[in-house]
Amino acid sequence: MNTVDYLGAMALLALLLAALAGATAALRRSNALERLRDALKLPGQALTVVSAVALDTKTRLVLVKDGDREHLVLIGDGRLLETRPSQPRDAQ
Repeated sequence: MNTVDYLGAMALLALLLAALAGATAALRRSNALERLRDALKLPGQALTVVSAVALDTKTRLVLVKDGDREHLVLIGDGRLLETRPSQPRDAQ
């Protein structure tokens, strides 16, 4: 291959990357990904992270809400260490 072939390949790669960046920007601007995520979300099956605290460099304590229940989850070293369910907020 000569220099002209390399320049053509580099120009084609630059064109492909520009098209990919343009499509990504258009999707972000139109909020299409959020609308798709909301459309696929099943009612009553959403988990939300209420709070997360780093205890040290490898351990994190996370409060997760599942409907009207909250769970304390201790995560460390890439695995689940312990989980504790809590009572519903209105019962306390």
